[in-house]
Amino acid sequence: MRSESLIKRILYQVLFWTAFWFINLLSELESSDLAKEIIPTSTFTVVTMIVVYFNVLFIIPRFLYKKRYLLYILLFVSSIMFMTLLGYSTFELIVTDLIVETMELSIWVGGLSSVWIIIEQMGIREKLIIAEKKQTEDSLKYLKAQINPHFLFNVLNNINFLIHRDSDSASETVIKLSDMLRYQIYDADTDLIEIDKEVKHIRNYIELERIRMGHRLQLAESYNIGDEAMLLPPFLLIPLIENAFKHSSGRDKSVISISLSSDSETINLSVKNSLPKLSDGIKKEGGLGISNLKRRLELQFKDKYSYTYGVYGNSYKAKLVIKLK
Repeated sequence: MRSESLIKRILYQVLFWTAFWFINLLSELESSDLAKEIIPTSTFTVVTMIVVYFNVLFIIPRFLYKKRYLLYILLFVSSIMFMTLLGYSTFELIVTDLIVETMELSIWVGGLSSVWIIIEQMGIREKLIIAEKKQTEDSLKYLKAQINPHFLFNVLNNINFLIHRDSDSASETVIKLSDMLRYQIYDADTDLIEIDKEVKHIRNYIELERIRMGHRLQLAESYNIGDEAMLLPPFLLIPLIENAFKHSSGRDKSVISISLSSDSETINLSVKNSLPKLSDGIKKEGGLGISNLKRRLELQFKDKYSYTYGVYGNSYKAKLVIKLK
């Protein structure tokens, strides 16, 4: 692949210099004949080509880019004068002709070098954009890969708890887990998914937690979805809900409130949970799921989201607002 790219670059440059030579030759035919102008035009083309390559490949990277401007100017002017004298030493030119040729060569070299650098920078920028996009996509895939095993780990713990307490509930939990895994493996294997499917996944998770916690759970839910076909990244909302159950499950009574609403452009999720036992405290906000949520929000939404959280009285509150458009 790299060799093919190199061959293309060489071919493009051969075509460019051939066109450069031909255009200059045609411009001289008005005042002279073809035979007399072939050698001078070829000489001018070769001299220009050598100085352009010397400029863009050697002195610009080593001096101009490193802000050694005086050395760059001296080398640039010296190369122009040297190649002009060398290239036209076999022709009978007077001093004024050499000055004119030097100025003409300077203009051509400066212009062609500028075009070369602009094209090169555009290519570099395009590669950086592609590399940045690929890095972002890879990061998102990595984060989603972390979220799924983390969620599965929590659910399996729930099933293990229920097996010893209520086999019927354990069976029901396995069925719900099967639905959730189907969602994770098939439905959510995409960049965006309908919000109604995401909400169904969230409610399945909540039902699993309700079965596990039984009478200890005091739960209030509110869902107001304006457009059920609205698209959002999968597994983006559930970390806040997981976090609420995680940090309130150590109490004799867990009080959790979940409010999810959306319109055509915005998603609002508010989650409140009772604090864990005083000895546990809340030393940091969330764990793996929350840290991944923050990184995904930064990668996918940047300045189009608001995420606030904190302890208010005896409760812990988290609010997430995302602008999808």
